[in-house]
Amino acid sequence: VSSHDRVGHGQAELSGNTYIIGGIVSGSAYSTSVEIFNGTSWSSGTGLTTAKAYFGCSVYNSTIYAIGGLVSGGLSTTGVAISTGSSWSSSTSLGTSRGECVAATLGNYLYAIGGYSTGPTTYLSTVERFNGTSWTTTTSMNIARATPSIAVLGGYIYVIGGYNSTNLYLRTAERFDGVNWTFIPPLNYPRYGASALGILND
Repeated sequence: VSSHDRVGHGQAELSGNTYIIGGIVSGSAYSTSVEIFNGTSWSSGTGLTTAKAYFGCSVYNSTIYAIGGLVSGGLSTTGVAISTGSSWSSSTSLGTSRGECVAATLGNYLYAIGGYSTGPTTYLSTVERFNGTSWTTTTSMNIARATPSIAVLGGYIYVIGGYNSTNLYLRTAERFDGVNWTFIPPLNYPRYGASALGILND
């Protein structure tokens, strides 16, 4: 059993291990702690250098990226932390601060998607992509979303549900092929903060 109750943490799979990263523990404390599951038991990993929660998390070029998110005081950040499974260091910052964003890797790029900036009033449809050196702006989603579900399947990034100040909790979903975002059929019920997973049929 994981040693902390936590919410708003990141999760990544690297070298056969599952990493649970940061988040809010004990109800209110932003955490730097990392726990690692090897398929049998949990162990403690090296913590983040800055405590944060509700950030985008993905593996890109065999490196875990913890992207944007919220830091103490609930402020959104442009900060990006990286780890190859041991220590953490800083990487190139985002162009826009993003709290409650999501992240995914598709092809040769890492994407930071949606969220909100300057407090939970400026919701973002914008997307940034990272080529290993710098972040650039790419095609925006059709709808601004914070805390949507995200999955990669069959050459697409799927972003599902979430919330914003206009539509509140969202049923809508869309997918990205690296160039354009296209709506797909909506959920039956609005959801935010849910999880999604892409599984190809054999």
